[in-house]
Amino acid sequence: VNHWFKNKELSTALGISLIICRLGSSLNSYLSPYYFEETKSTATVSGIGFGWVVISFLCGLALIKMDQKYLKGEDDVVDEDEQIRCSDVKKLNSNFWFLYINAILCFMSFFSWLNIANKYL
Repeated sequence: VNHWFKNKELSTALGISLIICRLGSSLNSYLSPYYFEETKSTATVSGIGFGWVVISFLCGLALIKMDQKYLKGEDDVVDEDEQIRCSDVKKLNSNFWFLYINAILCFMSFFSWLNIANKYL
């Protein structure tokens, strides 16, 4: 993804990717109990989940092919100043860490609620 959005809208693309992942897991938390109540079969619910895993895997393979096609002819040479090192973590400012902690706390509370919310719906 970073190669497709280099020097433009990368944070938006990654944010949308994260939102889609979170919506998928929320939808799973809502639909799995519904399908179980309809079919009374864990095998059916597991089969539906496995089907989505296969679809996701195939999409991943398609993305690999797209990346290979896009990166064909590009040099894989990384400039010295573009390399990432573990010591770079020290250079992150406090805004990053506050946003990071905020995201963790939000996801913890949100997904904890989703795990018990199905009982109340």
